[in-house]
Parts: sequence; structure tokens; C-alpha cells
Amino acid sequence: WRKLQKQAQISFQRGDMARAERFAREALLEADSSLGTYHEATEQSLNILALSLRMQRRPDEALPFAQRLVAVRTRRYGADNIETAIALHNNAEILIALGQLAAAEEAQRAAVRIFEAKLGPNHYMTALGLHNLGAIRLKQKRYAEAEQYLRRALAAKEKALKPGNLSIVHTLDNLAVALESQGKHDEAQRYKRRADAIRQAAARGQAAR
Repeated sequence: WRKLQKQAQISFQRGDMARAERFAREALLEADSSLGTYHEATEQSLNILALSLRMQRRPDEALPFAQRLVAVRTRRYGADNIETAIALHNNAEILIALGQLAAAEEAQRAAVRIFEAKLGPNHYMTALGLHNLGAIRLKQKRYAEAEQYLRRALAAKEKALKPGNLSIVHTLDNLAVALESQGKHDEAQRYKRRADAIRQAAARGQAAR
């Protein structure tokens, strides 16, 4: 298992997701058969396999492994552990990609509750979870609720990240959509301009390197 898992990790770090997937599948088979469903080795192989499939934009294949990972971490660490919350968060992102919004919201809410309790309201993971809840509401055309989640996500990101981080742009863009959809055109334009300014600064920084 160790050799297979190491190859999966090296391939993942190099960005070779197809190779990472192949080794992770083999490592998972070995861990399942020789070490058991809830062993640490099984957890690690599930994580790499789910992530490599996500990175290849194959959310339908990633989902069962991501769901297994939630179950394994809940059993190993408890329902309120940060590792469990991260697995829930990743599971929610896969469900969003698949359009399974009710299930995505349930998983993401559970993750955010843990992030807020363990890491605080202004941690980056909390911000990511709030952003996803806002994105779910946007897809559901529930714009006022989306606005509230995205405002909270933006405030948390601005505290957790350095100014100009492109993750902030993603939330600014979504917040602008939520506001525009409610007829709040002037405010939406202000957020759009902020997002554009960050993107332009980032592009200038890249060009200067």
C-alpha cells in the first residue's frame, strides 16, 4: 500500500491526475482488502482518488469516493472534527457540480457549522463554505439569501486573505450577480469594478515577472 500511495501522491503533486487516479485506485484496493474500511490508509487513498477525479472534472465518479471519505472520517475522528468538515466541504462541491443542490446544501451547512465553531467566522475555510452556500442560492434563484451568504463570505475572505487575492474576486463576482438580479444595479457595479481592478492588478503582476 505504501508504495502505491506514495506514487499516487507524487503524481498528484506533479499534476498528473490520470496517473494519480490509477495508483490511488490500486492503493485503495490494497487498503480495503488488507487493512480494512476505516483504516488510516483507506482514508488517505480515498482522499487522493476523490480529488484526482474531481481535478479531471469527473464529479459523478468522484462522488461515491468522497461520500465514503465522509463516512470514514466521521467514524475515525468524530462528526465535529475539522477533517470531517473538510470531507463534507469537498463532498458539497462535487454535489454542486452535479446539480444536486439540496444534498450539497446539507453537506455544506454541516461543514460551515464545524468551521465556524473550530476555526472562527473569519477563517478561510469558513469563507469558502459560506461562498458555496451563496452559490447554491444563486443557482436556485434565491438572490436575497445568496446576497447574505456572499456578504459574509466576502467579509471573511477580506480578513483571512491578503488584498488582491483572486479568491476574493470569485465572491465579488457572485455578489454582483445576486445584487444585479435584485435590481441593485449601482451596488452591483461597484463590486464588479472592485473585481475588475483586482484582476487587472493580478495580470500586471504576472506580466512583470
